[in-house]
Order: sequence, then structure tokens, then C-alpha cells
Amino acid sequence: MDDRVKYRPFILSNLVEGAGELGKGLETFCGGADDGSDLQIALKIIAESRGCKELTQELVDAILLLRDSDISDNALENRNKMQIQDSWEEFVECSRKFPEWGGKTWVPSTDDILKCRVRTTGVIDEQFIISDTPFQMFDVGGQRNERRKWMHCFDDVTSLIFVTAINEYDQILFEDSTQNRLVESFVLFEEYANKDYFEKAALIVFFNKTDLFEEKYLHNKVPLNITGLFPGAPTGEPDLKMAHKWFVDSYKKRIKDPSKTMFDHFTCATDTKSLDVVIKATSHAILMDNLAVLSGHV
Repeated sequence: MDDRVKYRPFILSNLVEGAGELGKGLETFCGGADDGSDLQIALKIIAESRGCKELTQELVDAILLLRDSDISDNALENRNKMQIQDSWEEFVECSRKFPEWGGKTWVPSTDDILKCRVRTTGVIDEQFIISDTPFQMFDVGGQRNERRKWMHCFDDVTSLIFVTAINEYDQILFEDSTQNRLVESFVLFEEYANKDYFEKAALIVFFNKTDLFEEKYLHNKVPLNITGLFPGAPTGEPDLKMAHKWFVDSYKKRIKDPSKTMFDHFTCATDTKSLDVVIKATSHAILMDNLAVLSGHV
């Protein structure tokens, strides 16, 4: 239980920061709230609460008033231009049960934790065992200001696991509102997949957030090339199989060594059962690839 409690401030931050971003979006895309209105008062409460560690009934009421307003729906049509976490609406719905959810005695559920977004800072060294085989993994932050910290992790690396969120093809970076997230991912992958450090390392790509991708691409029918940045993307009626192939091919073509194998997995990190299968398959691929290297077969 103690471990779950540690995630409280992160989950609450996702909720409050998302409301703050939506408030800014109202101003940018909808002209803001009317002077003296209940919504304007709610936005002031939210703005003054950013960075808070605890919820209050006043803050929850302000967030709910914002979300339930018609103008917020209009602003959310431009969500790809705002920095609102994927699970924000789900946390908003949970907050309707405050203080049972989000109150001082509340303990986050596993589902809450899986949906929480915590930015990795620095380098986190994780050691664990899969099928009696020990693994050591270095989790590094993907933000631009974190990348300079990666260099000392590269000695004796046996595998490079690259995680990309495929639902973000129409979204902008947190650090740079002029850069598309998928373009940034392509650039970063090409840079590191071809470094000498990883010449003999297994190369594994997790195409993550498949659930959110399917909602956006299949159900909401947001074209892969809606930004105009991906002219080679499939067009016409959404086709999940073709879309997946396009993602895989788009990363593979950025590997300069044609003999290098890229293992690819489409994942949903909140689906623990399917992810367990993927992790076991990945660990097997890592072992087989490195056994081949040791035996001189590659």
C-alpha cells in the first residue's frame, strides 16, 4: 500500500495540470470565459492551485465546472495542440467521487497508477528477473533536457528498447510547440539506432498506446497525415493493419545497417496481461540475439 500512496501527488498533478492546460486552451482557441462568470472564477481557482499536493472540494468543483462546460468541448477539439495527459478525462470522472477518490485517506488503485503520467528525470537503474534470467535496465527520460544524461549508460549495453507513443502523430512537443512528436521520435530513433554504442545490441521498438491510437485513428478517423508531415502514410478508410505496417516501415528505413534486425511490438502499457506476454517475448529476443553475437553468428 505504501508504494501506491507514493503516486498520489503525481495523479493529482495530472488532474490539476490538465485542467490548467484546458483553461489556457479556452483562452487560446475560444476567447476565454465571460468576465465575472462562474467559469472564470473556476479557472482562477485552478490557476492558483497548479502545483498543489492535495485536492479540496472547492478545487474539485472548479475542475468539474470547467469540464462540464460546453466551451471546454470546443477547446478540446484542439487537444493535439495542448499538453493534456491522455487519462485526464478519466481522472476528472474519478474526482466526482471526492473525497473517496483523491481525498486525504485515498490510496490509488493499480488502474490509477497505470494511467498516471510521470516524467522520467535522470537515469533510473532497474534490476529484475524474468524466467530465472537477471536483467538490468536503465530507464532514461525522453525529454530534450534529459538526453545529455544518457551517455554514461551506453557502455556494454546489450539491447536498445525504444518506446514510442503511436497515438501522438498529430501532437506537438511539450518543450517545443513547433515540433511534431512523431517527427521528433523519428529523428531520435535514427540518431541512436545508428550509434556505434549499439552496433551489436538488439534493437527493439515498442509501439505503445495502441488503445488510444485505435480510438483516434479508427473511431475518430483522424488521418495519419493530418499534419501534412507524413505524405507516405496510408490514406482512405482507416486500416489498422496498413497503419501498423507504415509505422514499422517508417522506423526500419531509418536503420543504416541493412543487416540489423529490428524487433517490433505493438503494446498497451495499461493492459498488464498482454504486456506480460510482450515482455517475455522481448526478453527471449534479447537472449537469442546476444547468444548469436557471442557465438559469432552475427
